[in-house]
Parts: sequence; C-alpha cells; structure tokens
Amino acid sequence: MNVASIRPYELSLRNRPGNGRWGAFDARVLAKCDDHWITLPNAAYIPQPFIFDGETITPLRDGRFGHIDCFQWPQLFAERYTWSLCVPRKVAYGDDPTWKWLWWNITQSAEDFVLERGSAFKVGRIHANKQKSMETVYNRLDERLQGWLKKHPHYEGPLRPDSWLGSCQQCLLRLKQLPFMFRDTVILVAFCQRLLLDVFGMLEYLDTDLDPATGTFVDSFDHWIGAFTTDPDICQRLFKIRVPVWMVWKPDCVPPDMQSFFDTFGRLPLLPRLIPTAPWGYGSNSR
Repeated sequence: MNVASIRPYELSLRNRPGNGRWGAFDARVLAKCDDHWITLPNAAYIPQPFIFDGETITPLRDGRFGHIDCFQWPQLFAERYTWSLCVPRKVAYGDDPTWKWLWWNITQSAEDFVLERGSAFKVGRIHANKQKSMETVYNRLDERLQGWLKKHPHYEGPLRPDSWLGSCQQCLLRLKQLPFMFRDTVILVAFCQRLLLDVFGMLEYLDTDLDPATGTFVDSFDHWIGAFTTDPDICQRLFKIRVPVWMVWKPDCVPPDMQSFFDTFGRLPLLPRLIPTAPWGYGSNSR
C-alpha cells in the first residue's frame, strides 16, 4: 500500500477551517492509498482497505476459502448485510470475560481440546470449561434477544436473529455431544463464533437508537466495525446514524468545500498511518 503525503491538498484544505458543523464529507482523518483518498468524518483511525487488490483466495484452517475475515475487518458496505456494520470490534470487547470468547482461538492443548480415551482416530471435544464459556455467550445473546422480541412482538423485518441463534444452539450441541477430529472442531467453533457475531450485530442494529446525532463533531459508535463505501449517499446515511464510515474518493471527486481537522496553529495534522493489521482481530489465516 502506498501511504503518501497529503501535501497536494494542503492549500485547498487550509482555506476550509469549518463552519461549526462537521459533515459526512469532511475529513477528521485523511489518508492516501494508491490512487484513492480515504476520509473519515466520525472517528480517528483508518484501517488499511483490502478492497482494491485482486488477491488470490486461499484455503483457511476453518475449511473456507478467503483472504480477509469480514467479521474482523471493515468491508465495503452491502445493503444485503446492513447489520454487518454493527459487528463488534475485538478491541472494544476483547477484555470482557464473556464476550472475549467470540474471538477465542482453539488450540490442540489439553486445556482446549480433550482427546477421547481409547480412540485410535484422535477425536475429542472442546474442554468442558471452554464449552461452558461459549454457552455463556449464547445465553447472554439469547437473553437480549428474548427481551427485544417481547418489546417488538409483531416485527416482520428482514433480520432473523432468532433463526441464526437457533443454528448456533445446534452447533453448540454437536460440539458438546459428539467427538470430532481437531480440524473439524476448529471448523465448528469458528462457525459458531461467526453466528454469534452475526446475532450480536443484528441485535445492535435492531436495538440501538440510531437517530441522527447533533453537535459540531459527531463521534461514531467506536465499538462497531463500520464499513468502507464509495457511494456518497451511503456515506451520508451511515454518518447520520453514527456508524464508522470510511469514504473512498478518486482524487478528482474530492469535494472542493471539504473541511479538515486543524490544530491550534492552523496546520494539517500529521498523516495517520493506515492500520496494517487489525487491532481487534486475530487474522483470517489463523482461523
């Protein structure tokens, strides 16, 4: 990735100190990536985008083919997966004694994976303590879901967190009742975690007040993963409901009236580095 100076835009941005209201197309953070500019109006960091390069997908440990784990790294916004914006970031929840299990990496150690005695095929189950921890995550989400359903008994929208949580329950039952080879256990644990992350995101999307915020600076919900977009309409929409949104521009499309953040001397801030690795993720190849 080419992360370059923003000096070519310095003069035009110096002339835009702001009118007291931060908008969706302003640059609280500004960075260059190859031949694109990326602006962020409602947070202070820009993850490295993996949306330009044609990477070869490779097999991962969880049995899938992929490049970047969409549950751990912001993707381009897709209307079909609106709740994906609200998938939790590990940096926000990784120290929580319950939610940290959403990102647990199972190992072949006896503390994680217990072999069946007398088996010639090296099959086993996840340790009872780890199984209990995964079930605790499920129970917390189920409790929240039941509370939401009581408040919205006639909901007929497109999201079905109850169905997804039911699939998660079946997955946990299989892990508890049946022994598997370790590689198959990895697949089931990762699948269960994805379902739980999806349900978490759905409930956040359904149960969070997304009314437009007011004020000079509109901070995003920094515990959500957010999304990249190249569509100005989507950028405005996500900005209004406080979702972390990274707008990707071609240089000739950058708005001439864009405001940029200044320090007390009226200088542009130092160019933030694109975050090369997820501060909240464990890397898709480890899955």
